[in-house]
Amino acid sequence: MESETLDWLSEKAPTFGELSEREKIAIMDFALLWSFFESRCLNNNANIQQFRDYVEQLPEAAVNAREVEQISAYFRARYTENGEYTHRHHHLHLERSRNPQEVASMLLGVGTCREILVVGAS
Repeated sequence: MESETLDWLSEKAPTFGELSEREKIAIMDFALLWSFFESRCLNNNANIQQFRDYVEQLPEAAVNAREVEQISAYFRARYTENGEYTHRHHHLHLERSRNPQEVASMLLGVGTCREILVVGAS
């Protein structure tokens, strides 16, 4: 895939240039989809309260427990390893969440995203 943006990024961040084309596309897809989701669903302000508000307004049938667990597992794998936080964890800025312990609990396997978002809001 030819892209001036990817070439520029590869030059500025050499380790990005070493990624496979599939990995680069996955990063681009995530960035695009995250921007769309944050804009459409979270009022351009991704924080725990915005997530709670979004989840609470969803009909129960819209939340697929298997998908929520897959999402929880993804975040656990990204931010923890063997019950300890990875180097990525400090980039989360959990202090902005108004209750960092809720997020930490989910990451450490105490609950799923939905349990923490819905139950934590009550």
